[in-house]
Amino acid sequence: MWPPLNFLQDGKEAYSDRQSHTPKYEPGHTHVNQRDDRATLPGISPPPILPTEIISKEIHRKQMKYCLQLHDQQWQLIDQDEPDLTPVVIDFVSGRTAYRRKYGHAGGEAISKAVGIKKGKRPTIVDATAGLGRDAFVLATMGCRVHMIERSDMIGKLLEDGLRRAAEDEKIGALIKDKLSLTCGDSRQALLHVPFPPEVIYVDPMFPLKDKSALVKKDMRIVQDIVGHDTDANELLKVALTIATNRVVVKRPAYADYLTGIKPQTSIKTKKYRFDIYLTHRPVGHGHPERHERSS
Repeated sequence: MWPPLNFLQDGKEAYSDRQSHTPKYEPGHTHVNQRDDRATLPGISPPPILPTEIISKEIHRKQMKYCLQLHDQQWQLIDQDEPDLTPVVIDFVSGRTAYRRKYGHAGGEAISKAVGIKKGKRPTIVDATAGLGRDAFVLATMGCRVHMIERSDMIGKLLEDGLRRAAEDEKIGALIKDKLSLTCGDSRQALLHVPFPPEVIYVDPMFPLKDKSALVKKDMRIVQDIVGHDTDANELLKVALTIATNRVVVKRPAYADYLTGIKPQTSIKTKKYRFDIYLTHRPVGHGHPERHERSS
C-alpha cells in the first residue's frame, strides 16, 4: 500500500520514497491519492509553482534530515541532525493520546462542542489536516466516524502504522477499524473523494510557533518542519465551506486572526486556542457535482 523501502539505516529498514498509489476506499483502511491526475476545483488556484532548484534543495534538505526507521515492529521518525532526540512515533494505544481517550470526555473537551457532539448526535467528520492524528482519534473515541487527510507521505506513513497497531489492540481495535480511516494527499483535492459526505470538516493549519520554549513538543516542531506552513489554508477553508453539510471548524491560536479574514458565526475559546465555527447547513448531496456522483 505504501512505496517500497529504498535504503537501510543501522541494519533497519527505512522509508523516504515520495511516490503514492490509489487503493479503493474502505472503512478503517488507509487510502493514498495519486497526486498527478486530480481534478482542479473551479475558482481554486493550484499550488504556486516554485523554481525547480528551490524545490529540489528543500526536498533534499528534508530527505537528508529526516528518515523513517522500522524498530520493534513500529515506524519511527528520526531527526538525523539531532540523533539524541526521542524518535517520533504515533501511538493511539498508550501515552498522551490514550490519556485523552480515557479522561478527555469527562470535561467535555472544547473540540467536541465545536464539532457539534450532543446527546444522541455524533457527526461524520473529515480532519483535513490530520498531522499526528490526535484530535481525530479523540473524536473517534467519542463515537464519531472520522476520515483523516494528511498531505505529507512521511507523516502519513506514521499514521498508517499507528492505525495498524491500534487495530490489533484488543481494547480499541474494533473502534479503530470502524471509526478511523486515512487518505494521503492535498486536502483541497482529496475532499472531493472522501468515503462519506462529511457533516463537519475540521481544519487545524500549521502556524508559526510564537513561543520557542515549546521545545517540549518536539514532535510538533518536526511535523511543522516536514509539512511546512499551510500557506494554502485560506483556499482549503473555501473548499471546505462548499463541501461540509453542517459546519467547518477551524482551530486557531488564541492570538491569531480569523482565517481568510472571515468572521465565523461563533467561536469556542480555550486558554491557548480558539475553535472558529463556520455553519453551512446544507443537505447531503448539495455541493460539488464531482462529490455527489460518488455519494449517490
